[in-house]
Amino acid sequence: YHFHSTLLFLFIVSRRDSFSAPAMEINEENLATLRHHLDEINSGKKERIDAAERFLRSAESTHGFVRLLLHLVMSDKENDWHRLGGAIYFKNFLKRNWVPPSEKEDCLSEQERNGIKQMIVDFMLSVPGPLVEIMGESLKIISLADFPEKWETLIPELVSKISMEDFETTNGVLQTISSVVAPYEYLENNEKSNQLIQMILDHLQEPLLQLFREVTKLIEKHGSNEKALFTLFTAALHLSKIFAALNGVDLPAYFEDNLEEFMSFFHNFLVYRTELEMLLEAEDGSETPGVLHQLQTQVCDNITLYIQKHEEELQPFLQQFVKDVWELLVSIPEGERHEQLVTSGVKFLSSVSKSVYFDVFSDEDTLKQVCERIVIPNMKFTDQDEMNFEDVPVEYIRRDIEGSDWDTRRRAACDLIMGLRKKFEQEVTSISSAYIGELLSQYAAGGDDGWKSKDVAIFLVTALTVTTGTQREGAITINELVPIGEFFENQIMPELKRYPEGHMVIHADCLKFVSTFRQQIPASVLPDLFECFIKMLTSDVYVVNTYAAGCIDKYLAMRESDGKTPRIPVEAVRKQAGALFERLFAALDRPASENNEYLMKAVVRVVAVMKGGMKAMAGLLIDQVAKILNRVARNPVQPMFNHYLFEALAALIRGVVAEDASTVPAFEEHLFPIFNIVLENNVSEFTPYTFQIMALLLESQPKGVTEAYVALLPNLMIPENIWETPEGTIIEGNVPPLVRLIEGYMRKDADVFARTEQLVPLLGVFQRLLASTKFDHCGFQILQCIVETMPGNVFGNYLAEIFRLIFARLKNKMTDQLCTSFCVFLGVFFAKHNGSNIIGVINSVQDGIFERVLTGVILSHANKVGGQVKRKCVALGLSRLLVVPEMCQMYSQHWCDVLVAAVTIIETDEEEADTAVDEQQAFTNVYSPLAHAIRDEHDPFAEVDPRAALAKLLHEFSQEQSIMGMVSGLPEHVGGALQGYGKLAGLPGDFIR
Repeated sequence: YHFHSTLLFLFIVSRRDSFSAPAMEINEENLATLRHHLDEINSGKKERIDAAERFLRSAESTHGFVRLLLHLVMSDKENDWHRLGGAIYFKNFLKRNWVPPSEKEDCLSEQERNGIKQMIVDFMLSVPGPLVEIMGESLKIISLADFPEKWETLIPELVSKISMEDFETTNGVLQTISSVVAPYEYLENNEKSNQLIQMILDHLQEPLLQLFREVTKLIEKHGSNEKALFTLFTAALHLSKIFAALNGVDLPAYFEDNLEEFMSFFHNFLVYRTELEMLLEAEDGSETPGVLHQLQTQVCDNITLYIQKHEEELQPFLQQFVKDVWELLVSIPEGERHEQLVTSGVKFLSSVSKSVYFDVFSDEDTLKQVCERIVIPNMKFTDQDEMNFEDVPVEYIRRDIEGSDWDTRRRAACDLIMGLRKKFEQEVTSISSAYIGELLSQYAAGGDDGWKSKDVAIFLVTALTVTTGTQREGAITINELVPIGEFFENQIMPELKRYPEGHMVIHADCLKFVSTFRQQIPASVLPDLFECFIKMLTSDVYVVNTYAAGCIDKYLAMRESDGKTPRIPVEAVRKQAGALFERLFAALDRPASENNEYLMKAVVRVVAVMKGGMKAMAGLLIDQVAKILNRVARNPVQPMFNHYLFEALAALIRGVVAEDASTVPAFEEHLFPIFNIVLENNVSEFTPYTFQIMALLLESQPKGVTEAYVALLPNLMIPENIWETPEGTIIEGNVPPLVRLIEGYMRKDADVFARTEQLVPLLGVFQRLLASTKFDHCGFQILQCIVETMPGNVFGNYLAEIFRLIFARLKNKMTDQLCTSFCVFLGVFFAKHNGSNIIGVINSVQDGIFERVLTGVILSHANKVGGQVKRKCVALGLSRLLVVPEMCQMYSQHWCDVLVAAVTIIETDEEEADTAVDEQQAFTNVYSPLAHAIRDEHDPFAEVDPRAALAKLLHEFSQEQSIMGMVSGLPEHVGGALQGYGKLAGLPGDFIR
């Protein structure tokens, strides 16, 4: 970056290739260029892919690019790959550019937008099969942004393409309508949402009902014609999805008037049975459900929607639907293919059990039937579960403990038990307990599959016991009718103690059980239990060592009732630290577990809990963490693992350096070569973490800015791949940690920027950030640190240009964030430097502009500043401003307003102030702050009490110039506050004259 002190602009060098003409014409030369780069994207070679993508991205803003791209996709003279590749690029282009990022110039003209919308429906319905879905996704991208306000003709145009004679074409139309209206199922119920739904219904409701009628009639007519039935059931599926979307907000009058007929369609679909493979199996032969079961799944979802939102209207049909779903569930064989259907069916029964019509289950025999025929069969450990446990353990864990099992049979069966418990807890507990006893007897009897019975028993006990709970706390309130302590003592602890004997699924179940019920486990068994966890880290079974690590993490996080005292004492952890670290890192050395986030999270927890006492093993830990970091830096594949790896590093640095600051060079020696690899190869996943760790090390460095950091500094001022992409887009994840790192430089040795001639490039960074509405506050953080740490003669020559930039941005786009950041900066500036000079520089930009800044920014936004330290800086700056001679001479009419503003900020708690959005909010999902690297907020005036400071300043100023006349007209509460400040400062009662 270059901050030019005269021309005031940012030099950003962009290297852009081009097509053969400035305005992209449709000619063979340009088409050949486009085909070539689409081929390169499909080459499988990263460098070639990146180069082709950069080239096409650079061409996107050229007039005619979209027209050229669509010409290639639409032309039946092109080969299938080029058409498909072009369609995919077009879809991704729309995703990036239809709603352009705020920092990027819009590369689509209004004419191009309208042209795309006018042709895309006809185009989508005319292209070959593989392109239909991609163009449908493209249409959806546009509709999400433009429909209905900027695309009112979309639904009428789609409806006009519906044909009762050609369901192949109609299915394409229905699929598109379904994708357009799908988000409306989840809108809030308000006037705007209902008006939107009604606008769609005005065009769609009659055709929808007519299509349902026609499809139902033709299904009956075509009997065993597989191809025709497949097309018709596909239409029924799309119609049912559209029905759900339009009924999710409220019950429209048209549907209420015709509800009996719609419900009859759903009944017919639920009771339909066939042996035709084309309806029961996926087109591609995979284990995904066939079209009939997809339709029945959607129908179950639709009637679940009604029992949850329109239960009174569903009541006349409820008994029939319960019967239909029950019979459907007991007829479905086991298998992954039927998972969604079973889940949706059980969810419907669960929703009924929680509704006002729960009494359909009130009969004891019915409850027994539910447990025997619905709950227990669907809690069984399936062949797919077993395969996942052994071969796809990450997927098993995702479903079993990460809350992603909402769409599984087991979760649905668990929810059904919990729903029934709300109304029939004693009966359900009694019935389920009998089944649990049978299951445990089957396990005790042995046999190859006996373990599966205990697995169901443990799962059923958990479902029967937990009433409320969270991921953080585990089970909080429980069903007191279940003897959970006895079950733990007799069925869980013995299994854990006999490891490695026994079935590994049961060991995993027991670990999950003690994790869930960790609040209920008695303190007396915690030492033995923790020993079990450490021992089970040695398991070669991924799920078992993962669950053991998860238990270590959760149990070390537990606190006694005071919320502070660890349930497992720190000293006990320190005694076992050697074994813990040895086994955790040994597990991480196994190829299958080398990116296991649970193991790494346990490392973080142990390091954080130990705090001190790590110096003796610091060398070993640094070596282990650096070895892993060196490996993953070359190929980052697991984001959460990477995050916890850097958390472990941050916690280790914090803990070790707190004991001995002289260890910082050892960390730098191990880590800087790896960080160089990250930065040189632009490993974007790691750069935000790298800058956070660098900042932490620099802040901890007792020797200040060492030569290694001095050598790095010029590279931090280079825009490309540090602050922004080659296309000029800010790299959002890098900005916050880079700003912190730069602040670290200034606070350790501000003179380094002058010595290395990096002040002008630093001001260029400020200029780039100031132009961003998202990161302008980060620019002010840099500017604030400059005036806080450097003498005025270093940056004085650039001040007028700095203020010109700020005023230009205020004029172009004033926001609360911009104004409050400016207020904090001015607060620090006035508190640290000569106020008369500051006012003079501001007025040199434009005569008299300081008064406009004072009234339009400072006084109007000072009390919107959020954060205790920031508010203090503003208050001190305003206090200093009061004693600047120009305030009493040129701006005396505003003097009292400034004083009132200062007192208001001091007296008003942040919670009571009208604060703007906090600038320190989480920036984006590409930036994840490391919890163990977070620094305490820097207070440039840590030793200053703003109340006493204001009183002393007024007292000293009043010795030179009488201000009693101005002070006497202040509001009573301000005068009272000033008297209190005077006492605090030890001044006499008449300290103002």
